[in-house]
This record gives sequence, structure tokens and C-alpha cells, in this order.
Amino acid sequence: MTISEWQVAIHTLAVSKGWYDGPRGVPELLCLIHSEVSEALEAYRDSPEDHLSSLFSEELADIFIRLADMAEYLEIDLEKAIIEKHEYNKTRTFRHGNKRC
Repeated sequence: MTISEWQVAIHTLAVSKGWYDGPRGVPELLCLIHSEVSEALEAYRDSPEDHLSSLFSEELADIFIRLADMAEYLEIDLEKAIIEKHEYNKTRTFRHGNKRC
């Protein structure tokens, strides 16, 4: 499936599971993404040094799911935005002017 198709499938499932009984604000949706990022960090920190846990992979998937759901709800073409941003990033200087990591 394309990213756009995933957006539709993920958001449709979220609606069918009752997560959109009323309007949802951008701050709420961003906080849900942030919580998944925090859970991914904890899964990473708890993983053995020699390999990442399957829980870490799950949390990365949750980040994408939350992002795709929000994008579809807000009628944002995430696939198009990713392509455009990737093309722009190709033109940027090394570390965007030698910024720290």
C-alpha cells in the first residue's frame, strides 16, 4: 500500500473504533504522537545493547499509525509532503550548516 492508502485505512479503523466521536484538536493529536515517541525511547532504553527489541519496532509502528491517522483527519497528503520535504532536504548543506546532532 502507498502511504496515502495507509492513511485512509488507519483513519477509517480509528473512526470505526470510536476515536472520532467528536472533533479532535491538533494539540491532542500531537500529544498522542509524542506519547508514542516516548514509549519508543523507553523500549530502546530497555533493549539489550546488541539488538533492538520487537517492542521498539511496535512503538515505531505506533508513531506512524498516529501520524497517518492525524494526517488523514486533517486532510493532509502525507505522501506528497514527504516527497516534497525529501527533495528539499537533498538541497541542504551538510548538517544544515554544521549543526550539532
